[in-house]
Amino acid sequence: MRWFILLMLIGSSGCVGGFPPMLLQQDRCSRPTWYMNVDGLADPAFPERNHTGDAFVLMGVVRDSVTCTPLPDVTVMFDMTNPEGDYDGTQTGTTYTNALGVFVIRSDRPGAYGGGAPHIHLFVGRDDYVPITTAHDLLTPDDWGVVDISIEPLAISQK
Repeated sequence: MRWFILLMLIGSSGCVGGFPPMLLQQDRCSRPTWYMNVDGLADPAFPERNHTGDAFVLMGVVRDSVTCTPLPDVTVMFDMTNPEGDYDGTQTGTTYTNALGVFVIRSDRPGAYGGGAPHIHLFVGRDDYVPITTAHDLLTPDDWGVVDISIEPLAISQK
């Protein structure tokens, strides 16, 4: 229910298509603070779903790192702990960006693992782009997520 109220508040506060305007700004093209290129995404992928609970919402946009253009049809796989801080596989999934390059993940709030901040692992890629892995840290108890991710075209990385 919290995610519904959150999306309603966002939707009534000058958002485009229910998304915060800052998420769709063209000049927000940057690499995540921490990321690593990976050889490929997991195969088989995590289950196709973007909803594993109702206490937390992560919204993100994936862009081309050269043009900053939002990218549709990007695979976004996620993995996080359960609220108790255990990786038990209940909060994994695979979703895709929409025509605006946006994805939404609804989950239970992940718990802290290994003494660090609660976080969500993201594995992001598309056939014509270099896949990456990154993480979104939940730094405060009230933190909900907005993440901006840029990925590099294969043509650039092969030069």
